[in-house]
Amino acid sequence: MLRGLYTAATGLSAIMRRNEIETNNLTNTNTNGYKKEEVVFKSFYSRLAERINYERPATSPKSVIGTLGKGVKIDDVVTYFNIQGQLVHTGQDLDLAIEGQGYLVVQNAQGENYYTRNGSLMLDAASRLVTADGNVVLGQRGHLVIQGQQMVIHEDGQVYVDGEYVDTLLMVDLVEPRKVGNSLIASDNPPIPATGKFRQGYVEKSNADPIEGMTNYLKNLRAYEANQKIVQAYDSTLDKAVNDVGKA
Repeated sequence: MLRGLYTAATGLSAIMRRNEIETNNLTNTNTNGYKKEEVVFKSFYSRLAERINYERPATSPKSVIGTLGKGVKIDDVVTYFNIQGQLVHTGQDLDLAIEGQGYLVVQNAQGENYYTRNGSLMLDAASRLVTADGNVVLGQRGHLVIQGQQMVIHEDGQVYVDGEYVDTLLMVDLVEPRKVGNSLIASDNPPIPATGKFRQGYVEKSNADPIEGMTNYLKNLRAYEANQKIVQAYDSTLDKAVNDVGKA
């Protein structure tokens, strides 16, 4: 009888994790370059159920009812790297989007390289091109220093300041990328050439749809309530069984 209780409990745990992912997607619908995530469920191994027949001969074939599940667990969290968010025109010289496949290469304060699609950039105190988190944008020559009045970035990443060539932005693609926080991307594999194009004066919005996210959130709430009622029903049944048996 407790099998159903355990199955419902695994459902509650899995739904809670899925709801955390959906909530994070909703929170980052306005985060430039954010890539939405989705939980993939996996059922525990099923068991073949057979009909009990005390009067049948031992040599007769068993009557199969079907399979009986043992609950559900989180199999993986999938990130939709291949879905591009909407490119929005801002007209700001320091805003940069990538149309197609590719990532900007950035470096943190510890000298570690990461990748990002969040092109809402700015200049730091040393006139270096940096992300909103302070990670330095890299060009072929290293840190990209902008000293001048007007910066122009071509589709291929060539950067000109006041008409003079400065450097070329690095753009790479990744094999098996993984998220680091909400804006940075990492990979255990070497980067490969990218096919995207730079778009100056644009930013890529999050690819998380707020309407879809809210719909999924409500679905999670209904599923959680259903599993919660099952647990409560089992608890009530067990309580009655213990009390009645104890009094009998």
